[in-house]
Amino acid sequence: MMRRGLLFCVIGVICSCFMYLISCNKYDFKEEGAKEISELIKNSKVKILDVRTNGEFAGGHIENAINIDVSNDNFLDECKRVFSKDDIIVVYCHAGSRSRKAASILKKNGFNVVNLRGGIVEWKGAKFPVVA
Repeated sequence: MMRRGLLFCVIGVICSCFMYLISCNKYDFKEEGAKEISELIKNSKVKILDVRTNGEFAGGHIENAINIDVSNDNFLDECKRVFSKDDIIVVYCHAGSRSRKAASILKKNGFNVVNLRGGIVEWKGAKFPVVA
């Protein structure tokens, strides 16, 4: 009897952990790797948004990227001024945290967003070019 109780407890813990992991990886926007993004940005409806600081942007960015720092108070207003809701916006930062935040904000405001998983680190690691 005690073994069955322990088994149910273990199964419950495993199921809880599994559900937690699923919920942690669920975003309301798409995420793609560097290879997929490199193909996507060939589309004329795609705009590239770098959400890093001006200094980081100046140190190297994806060609044709527009720099709007997600930490600025006017981030959303700037994005509304620059982008159309018909655009597909590829968002990236250094490694992915800030761009997820930005992508979530934009998605909640009706924009079509794709996040570059792994940020510019992933982009450079895949040997795609950056410009200064």
